[in-house]
Amino acid sequence: MKRRRWLYQMWMVFAFLLAVGSILWYFSHKSRPSLRSFQSEHPLRQTLAKRLRHKQWLSARILRWKRWDGTSILWDRVRAVVRVDVPQTHMTFLFHERGPSTARVMRQGIDVKGQKAAHAARRHWYMWKQEVRWLFPYTVLFKRESLIHVSQHKETSEICALSKHTKRIDCFWLDRQLRPIRWRFWQEGSLLSGLAFSLGGWKWSGPIPWSSRRRGLLVRWSWPSLHMSREHSDSNTRLFSSIKRPDKQMVIESKGLSLWGVFLGALCLLLVSRFLLVRFLPLRRDMIVFPSELEHPLKYGYIRRGCMSKTLCSQCLRAAEAGSWTKERHTQATQDQRIDTLPAIYDELTACLQKDILPLVASLYRFPAEQLGIKEAFIVKYDEHVQCKLDLHRDASILTCSVALNDRADYVGGGTYFPSIEEVITLERAGDMLVHCGKIQHGGYPVKKGVRYLLVCFVDCAAVDILDHREIATWNSAEPSDREVMKRLFLR
Repeated sequence: MKRRRWLYQMWMVFAFLLAVGSILWYFSHKSRPSLRSFQSEHPLRQTLAKRLRHKQWLSARILRWKRWDGTSILWDRVRAVVRVDVPQTHMTFLFHERGPSTARVMRQGIDVKGQKAAHAARRHWYMWKQEVRWLFPYTVLFKRESLIHVSQHKETSEICALSKHTKRIDCFWLDRQLRPIRWRFWQEGSLLSGLAFSLGGWKWSGPIPWSSRRRGLLVRWSWPSLHMSREHSDSNTRLFSSIKRPDKQMVIESKGLSLWGVFLGALCLLLVSRFLLVRFLPLRRDMIVFPSELEHPLKYGYIRRGCMSKTLCSQCLRAAEAGSWTKERHTQATQDQRIDTLPAIYDELTACLQKDILPLVASLYRFPAEQLGIKEAFIVKYDEHVQCKLDLHRDASILTCSVALNDRADYVGGGTYFPSIEEVITLERAGDMLVHCGKIQHGGYPVKKGVRYLLVCFVDCAAVDILDHREIATWNSAEPSDREVMKRLFLR
């Protein structure tokens, strides 16, 4: 049973970690886009679509970029990334910053606007090249002289950097401003340009940050006049920037998992796991609560393990099998033998009951140990061929102790059924004991295969006013209820 409980606990921990990991995986990896709808009649768009089909989209994840001053910054929600080789000598990076924080950042002191951003970008590019090279082991960084133009648009907060010695165009668009909002504008410009140059390496093959909401990824070409007016624009760049607005065919569909899907899937996994584990790997129960309006110790039942040694249990089985079984002693007859008819084990078993069982029961129910006494003790046998069950009944004693004499692996089914809680309580190992109020209605659950042996003890207490057994015998199995029995016991 310890092994089953350990497996149950380990599986629940695994299911919980899997649920948390699924949610974290959603935020870190998100999804991969589908390029099926990336088609257009424009020649450049056809070239982009053709080349993108042969490009492997790298694993998406949230990257933590390290700034030159040692602090870190979290980049997220990059809305679109396009990587394609074209025959030209300029590299263009487009950062379209969208979100409520853009205007607030720009209002915090854009003294010289574009000039300040360009100066900061140049300075940051040099620091990035010197100190953050370890972040991109596969990147061949440009020389400082290759940076020929960095500008920042006044109204759109768009930063464009042009450099030599490359045949690649990288365009991506940030959906959320950098955090925290209180950063100064030149820091915004330097960080954006630093990311641009790190992604623009000649043989760069690292992860590209991007996100995928359900509305899809959108490759956006905007503000063509800005590109047309630049001094360093060539014919290919002008063609690239001449696409004014995206159409429906430019949408890169997203097949990403929604957060609700991940959460509901993890929740279903936990519920199914709990159902299966409770069904096949039952928990160890130590206490049972029976329905009663009265707060009294007798409303509780207890399961205690190892109350009797396995050696004594084996001796009881051998002595009982050597004796004769009877079914004529009780109103609800069982196939049993009184322990006083088994002289081979009577003394040792009586000593165990007096020294171990009664003190334990007294401590559980807070009764004086000297006022407890064993009214009757007998060994019960449930056999699939002779008597496999016992109907619902109430015992004549105030307390009933049932000690398992063999392991549950020796039989299939069995247990003590309590209709008030609609549960079957089983004892897994020889020597385990179930103790409960004998007035609580209960019965023996059918044994489907094998033989089940129990040592049953009726325990009375002189401090409790017990109902007459003859009155209990006249009650119907369903009337009165256990609640009414409790009231009659303690409110007479």
